[in-house]
Amino acid sequence: MKLRSALISMSLLGFAASIQAQDGSVGIVAKRIFAMPSYATVGGTTLRDVRVGWEAYGQLNATRDNVIIVPHFITGNSHAAGRYKADDTAPGYWDPIIGPDKPVDTNRFYVVSVDSLANLNTKDPNTTTTGPATIDPDTGKPWGMSFPIVTMRDFVNVQKALLDPLGVTRVHAAIGASMGAMQALEWASAYPDMVQRVVPVTLDAGHWGWADKAFARRLARDGENPLTSWNNKYAIAAALDAAGTARAHTGDANHFLYLVRANQLFMTGHDGGGLEAGLSRIKAKALFLPAKSDLLLAPENARKAVETLKRLGKQAELVGIDGDGGHLDGVLAIARVGAPHRRFLD
Repeated sequence: MKLRSALISMSLLGFAASIQAQDGSVGIVAKRIFAMPSYATVGGTTLRDVRVGWEAYGQLNATRDNVIIVPHFITGNSHAAGRYKADDTAPGYWDPIIGPDKPVDTNRFYVVSVDSLANLNTKDPNTTTTGPATIDPDTGKPWGMSFPIVTMRDFVNVQKALLDPLGVTRVHAAIGASMGAMQALEWASAYPDMVQRVVPVTLDAGHWGWADKAFARRLARDGENPLTSWNNKYAIAAALDAAGTARAHTGDANHFLYLVRANQLFMTGHDGGGLEAGLSRIKAKALFLPAKSDLLLAPENARKAVETLKRLGKQAELVGIDGDGGHLDGVLAIARVGAPHRRFLD
């Protein structure tokens, strides 16, 4: 009865999460909110009144086994595809591969993405998260740095809690870029009997080739010599300053620290016994898509993970993303590996 009630309430929120557009995208999408009365973190702290935003694209099928979960990267949120309004300047970050007849085909799959705990974009009205900047219900004041340290497993556990009322017991694939790739692997390790496939793609870090093509050694304003004033900037420095200023309007510094710690814990294995122990629990087929020019998450690490999975008797393959965009290619150039991505999901 509880499951039926939960399913009814979810359907009122809208299983069909988007109105399909004529341009091949998922169209106009709605941001929804998932609430938990309480959540016990991996570190042993119980959080009350947990709320996270989420989006979904496509339709959940009758057998509830066509779900693809898409965790987001460290500076992102759950806006993976579509637009909130017809006049939005840009769609969700993976719009090139999520949509009808695209590699992540919303004619077939129900694609779900969730704002992480301690999401960086806490000042963005389209982001809902529980973290240092939100109110501790026990004190009536923002948590600040008393918020408990959270891990990739915590992010994944909240995502699974969202899927549970929908009656989802099988995930067709977990797919993510950068920090999303870590969560995708965590999904496969934490819930090996639930996840069928995992696609870690390996975004704020660019390769020198991209920087040279985009900016070279140009000045921000012609004729202003950087030798004579700090205000006379190179074009690349001005662009990075503008990006950082824009991020400050939507981000929270404490949230960023928590996300960095979650990444550190995952990469060092201090959140659950080490990388090989985590990989050993995976039963899903794995497709690694590292950016060949990535200077942040080195492609060599993806190759080692594939080798480790194969040595453990798992099914794993690797396809590199060509380009000189560095870590950013995991989003900006994702369409270049659309064909192997589609084949893997099929």
